[in-house]
Amino acid sequence: MTYIRAYVEATQWCFERRNRKACLELLAKHNEIPEAAAAQTLDALLDPEYGLYPKAKLNLPGIAAAIELRAELGYLSRPLPAVEKYLDLSYYRRAVPSG
Repeated sequence: MTYIRAYVEATQWCFERRNRKACLELLAKHNEIPEAAAAQTLDALLDPEYGLYPKAKLNLPGIAAAIELRAELGYLSRPLPAVEKYLDLSYYRRAVPSG
């Protein structure tokens, strides 16, 4: 649960506008990319439709879509199992009680 809490905290930190400069510096340094590429990367990560989710929530409809795709490719048989078969949200719920 400590890892989940730290991940959520780090994700929330990235969303705070006042941390943008530090985020850019970290992205550039640890990925060995130019500042402009770091800015594009951060913008993509913070995109409200396609980026990180606030509080690092899981995209359950996205997971369901991946399960559906696996069935279409013949890797899973129908009827398809519920998303919950593939993940255990109890750890996240304990780490992020309001999540």
